[in-house]
Amino acid sequence: MNYELETLYSLIFIELEMSDPDAIDQWESKLKQEFDRIKRAFINTVFGIGSEQKIERYIQQHQAELTRMLDELTRSYSADRAKRQVFQVLFYKAHKIIEELLDFVEKHFSRYFNVDAKIPDSYKEIVAKDFRKKVRRMEKVLESFELDQKVQAILLAPSRRISTKRPLTYRELMYLKTLQEQLFELPNVEWPEQDKRMHILLTMIYINFNSYKFFACCVAHLTSMYQNEDTLVGQIDKLAWLSKLINQTQQKPGVAYKLGRDSLKSSLLQWIHEEMAFLEKRHQLTLNLPINKAEELSDFKLNTSLSVAQLAYLTRILLEEKILLNSNQREVLKFLARFVRTKKAENVSAESLRTRYYNVDTSTKEAVKDSIIRLLNNVRKVT
Repeated sequence: MNYELETLYSLIFIELEMSDPDAIDQWESKLKQEFDRIKRAFINTVFGIGSEQKIERYIQQHQAELTRMLDELTRSYSADRAKRQVFQVLFYKAHKIIEELLDFVEKHFSRYFNVDAKIPDSYKEIVAKDFRKKVRRMEKVLESFELDQKVQAILLAPSRRISTKRPLTYRELMYLKTLQEQLFELPNVEWPEQDKRMHILLTMIYINFNSYKFFACCVAHLTSMYQNEDTLVGQIDKLAWLSKLINQTQQKPGVAYKLGRDSLKSSLLQWIHEEMAFLEKRHQLTLNLPINKAEELSDFKLNTSLSVAQLAYLTRILLEEKILLNSNQREVLKFLARFVRTKKAENVSAESLRTRYYNVDTSTKEAVKDSIIRLLNNVRKVT
């Protein structure tokens, strides 16, 4: 495979400085001709190579050399003021030719383009300037979501780091643009979930912002959410809901803040499942009474003349009227299923009680009403 940039390099880095001022037009003509020839050579060579591996090596070799030439040209003319004044217009033309060739390679041979290669230094300067202008706008968006300073700093850090001397790859740049777009879009999205911090979390799951620091902030927020529940069962239910919410959140294919790390989505789901397993084990231990007490209560059940439907509806009334103060109706129904038998059911299932808790027919209402009236009459009689 041919190396196509030798003549171009000679024109820009050797002949330009040696050219007679009167021969500048001729130099420009030769530069344009070489530009057209290289593009044709790229196309003809790629179509003539049968091996995908060889095509990739050919394209990436020229991509790396074009980037190196841009950086060398920028350094050379930035360092030499006299040279910059004499050849300024020609420098920009040469720079533009190399830049257009690199763009041509990226556009027409994107399949083989190395997105993990560094972008040219001159391009990075432009990008850094653009991102500096937009960081303040991103700050305002995040402030409107009432995020603390620590989380804001983590989300803005990648954009702020562009201005450092560290090389920036095409892949990193594409991700930063995606991150920027998603942050600007946040105020325009309607979310069913009211917690603003969850909006940020789900958006970062979508673009896989798998920063270790951001993961730690997410864990802290999710912990505060589930620990607000009063009971172990309530906490487990909250974690199950969070697992469902995160699991159903889409993740943009092929996108990641850090390659080679687990995705933010998978890391959070793993953490939630471990928390649930721990809480379920604790809950199970709370149900294991001491042996002597367990033997006393193992066969004991309250007998009631109510049907399953009537028991469920009466329980609902007691909870709604705050006579029973337990905040988790699911836990109450599980307790009744374990320790109560009805006139027709020796063993009552919690699921059966839960179904009848919400679906109440007229006959059940009337039967419970009659029972309550009898209780009132009894109260009057005792009084």
